[in-house]
Amino acid sequence: MTAILRVVSRRLPEPNHETLRHELSRLRAEQGLTYDQFAELTGLSRTVLINLETGHTRGSLETWHRVAHALRVPLGSLIDQLCQGH
Repeated sequence: MTAILRVVSRRLPEPNHETLRHELSRLRAEQGLTYDQFAELTGLSRTVLINLETGHTRGSLETWHRVAHALRVPLGSLIDQLCQGH
């Protein structure tokens, strides 16, 4: 019973959205994609992509799925960025 309480009361680390944002920026730049080209590949608006990269929005799982496919990287490699530093 005590072990269960310890696990439940433990504070979980916050996701590292900053690292995810920087990884998105790095991958887009590495592939030489403009926001217009990236929007075409993802089917997302240029504004959504800019907001993801600047941290003004976090995006849904579907959004990140589209981003991963457009960048030709596994979705997990992007999501893993949320755990950097912990």
